[in-house]
Amino acid sequence: MSTRDLIFLIEHPKINFFELIIEFGKEFFEKDGDYIGEFRHWVTGLLSKLVEKEPRYLTDKINELIVEDVIQVREHEIPNEKLGFSEVKIDYSLMDEFSILLYNRLRYSLMKYNV
Repeated sequence: MSTRDLIFLIEHPKINFFELIIEFGKEFFEKDGDYIGEFRHWVTGLLSKLVEKEPRYLTDKINELIVEDVIQVREHEIPNEKLGFSEVKIDYSLMDEFSILLYNRLRYSLMKYNV
C-alpha cells in the first residue's frame, strides 16, 4: 500500500481507516492475546511508512486524535519540591496498549523528524 493510498483511506469520510484500526486495535488487544504481536507489527509497519514519508501528517493526525480523546493519553503530576512545581508525566498504567503504541509512535516522529 502506498503512502498516498494510506492517507486516502485515513481521510475518507466513510472509511476512517485510522479510527477503524484504533477501535479494532483496542478491542483486539483485550481479546486476542495470541495475535497481538502480529497485529502490532502490521500497525507499526503502516505507521513507520507514514513516519518516513509524511511525518508532519502523522504527527498532526495523532495529535488530533489525542485532543478528541480517541487515543487516550493519561497524565499525572509529580510534585518536585526541589524545583517548586509539579512535573507532568505520562501514566502508561492508565492507558490501553494500543494508545501506548500510537503515542510512542508520535513521540518517535517528533524526536526523529523534529516536526
